[in-house]
Amino acid sequence: MIWEKEYEKSAHMAQRHFRKDVAGFRERRRLELEDLLRTEQKKPEDMRDEAKIRWILEELQRTDG
Repeated sequence: MIWEKEYEKSAHMAQRHFRKDVAGFRERRRLELEDLLRTEQKKPEDMRDEAKIRWILEELQRTDG
């Protein structure tokens, strides 16, 4: 039936859009973490939060893995 083909096409398009959004989220997350790391590393050494830097590095490793 025509409506079945339209439904399948619609479902397929929705799945493609979802995958694109997920990939975009991962990339944005990575960019935000890298920016946060740069910001933290630019601070004078006595004002840096070493625990935060370690956490950011761990998160970046997770996004690569």
